[in-house]
Amino acid sequence: MSQKRDDVPSLDGGGLLDLEAVAVLCAIGRERSVSAAARACGLPRSTAWRKLRQLESALDCRLVERSSRHLRLTAAGSALAARGRALLRDAEEAVAETRSADEALGGVIKVGMPPGPSPDLILEALRPLVLAEGGPSFHVFESAGRLHPLKDDFDLIVTLNPPEDGDLFMRLLETIRVGCRASSAYLEARPPIRTPEDLQHHQLLGWYIPPRSPTRWALRGGGVIRVRPLLAITNAETVVRGARQGLGVAYAPWDFAGSGDGLVHVLPDIVGEDLAVYLVAGQRSRDSARVRVVQQAFERLRDAQLFGAGGEG
Repeated sequence: MSQKRDDVPSLDGGGLLDLEAVAVLCAIGRERSVSAAARACGLPRSTAWRKLRQLESALDCRLVERSSRHLRLTAAGSALAARGRALLRDAEEAVAETRSADEALGGVIKVGMPPGPSPDLILEALRPLVLAEGGPSFHVFESAGRLHPLKDDFDLIVTLNPPEDGDLFMRLLETIRVGCRASSAYLEARPPIRTPEDLQHHQLLGWYIPPRSPTRWALRGGGVIRVRPLLAITNAETVVRGARQGLGVAYAPWDFAGSGDGLVHVLPDIVGEDLAVYLVAGQRSRDSARVRVVQQAFERLRDAQLFGAGGEG
């Protein structure tokens, strides 16, 4: 057998590489021993030798040579091993994606998210996916605390607090606008509101998500105003209903809570903030079929105007 060249020759006749043989070659380069490489690949030593010889024969070049008591890869062997490691990773990812795709089609996808979105919007957005024949079902868990997709065993989470964990995949979904609104009947019966300080003389309903403080409302120019809400709750829809019933001025993410139509904006350019909504998953699962299915579901949520419906806060 002759060493034709130092780069990796192509297979004669367009043959396909034996990935198990490539795995053996990569293991030999790492272990410097056929016996150790065979153990690493879960093969008998004789099978590992046979795989190596078949690969060298197919490529018509020497991939391994003996140096003192150890084996080392030739230039061609090193080049093939470098490319082979990428091929093996791709193959593993393909297998994992195929399995996860099958699981996603008929499995359960667990989603964690903050409280507040209108249940009707969620049902409407998820209906095409949940009710599709052979499609996935969704278990949605609402929590006002910080969630972690890996530690808390979720396929994916929706969060307003971007995680600092570098091992997570994070995607910005939308930006929602938080502000104040009240019913016209309530405002007509109360003193006018011209400044943030005027809010101190009104009944206030506040939405918040820990660790945010329920007694601090954001100002669009920066900073906060301290308030004493009659009601502070993590469910935004409750705040909306309170405003409609004339209980007070409500501070809420209106796109996130459902429709605020018919309510009057209060200090829209002064009190409020824009909050980013993130979709978060583990790095290993970010390209999996399960995560893509969930991303598709939340794209439908956005289309249903749960996220980023627009308009003034």
